[in-house]
Amino acid sequence: MPYPYKSIREWFSEEEKLGNVLRIKASIKCGDYSNIVDIGNEIPGKIPETEIRATVRYLHTLPGKPIGIIEKPVNNRPDIPVIVNPWPNRERTLRGLGVKNKEEFKKVLEEKKGFIKINWCNTRECEETIKDETGATSRLIPFENKEVKGKCTYCGREAKVITYFAKAY
Repeated sequence: MPYPYKSIREWFSEEEKLGNVLRIKASIKCGDYSNIVDIGNEIPGKIPETEIRATVRYLHTLPGKPIGIIEKPVNNRPDIPVIVNPWPNRERTLRGLGVKNKEEFKKVLEEKKGFIKINWCNTRECEETIKDETGATSRLIPFENKEVKGKCTYCGREAKVITYFAKAY
C-alpha cells in the first residue's frame, strides 16, 4: 500500500496482511487501578499494574513483536477494541515514514531528519540528483519489494522499487 495511509483501519489492515497483528479474544482488564507500582527503568513515578501492561510485555517477547488487538476489553467500551504495542520495531516504524512528492521529501529532510520512504525509479541519475539537491542517499531497498505502482517520488519516472533515503549527519 503506498504512503500515506488513509486511515488507521487501512494501516492495521496492511499490518494484518503482513502477519503483524495478533487478535486477542480473551477478556482483559484495561483499567484496574488497585495495584500501583513503580514505573521502573530508573524512571521516577508510579503506574497501575494492569493486565493490559502485562499483555504488552508478553507481545514484546513474541517474534516480530506483533500488534495486539484486544477484542473484548473489560472496564472499557465493549464495542471498541483496544490496540496495544503499535510501534515496537524498526521495520514497522519505517513503513510509516513515506512522502508523497519532491517538496515534501526536502521538507522532511530539513525538519525531521531520519529515514524517508519513497517510490523510486532506481536510476543512478535520479540518485545523484537527490544527493546533489538534498544530501540524502539511498540507504535500504527492502527484499519484499513487490509490484510497485506509480511514479518515482523525486523525478516522475516509472517507479521500480520502494527505497529508504537518509542524510548522513
